[in-house]
Amino acid sequence: MDNGDHIALKALSAGTSGKRTQLFRHFIYVAEQAQGDALATRLKRDGFEVETRMGADGTNWLVLARHKLLPDEEAIDRLREQLTEIADAAGGEYDGWDADVGAS
Repeated sequence: MDNGDHIALKALSAGTSGKRTQLFRHFIYVAEQAQGDALATRLKRDGFEVETRMGADGTNWLVLARHKLLPDEEAIDRLREQLTEIADAAGGEYDGWDADVGAS
């Protein structure tokens, strides 16, 4: 597991009581809007709620994928691998995730 993921999951678990789903957001950046739109279509088929918009840098497009998940190291590992592969195939970059403590 990525050390940053491990630390974030520990902090997330400390802020919740018991195991319950959390809202996770995944950040993928691509150079072109068309790449973002195609990636969004793919992620929606995989069950994510997706938003595509210009990134904060004003150059790249952000594909923001959201879903609820039980915070679990194995699940996060699989998602990081899956989303990295999907981003790479689209010519983009997976830039990690964050989650809301207490969302259910």
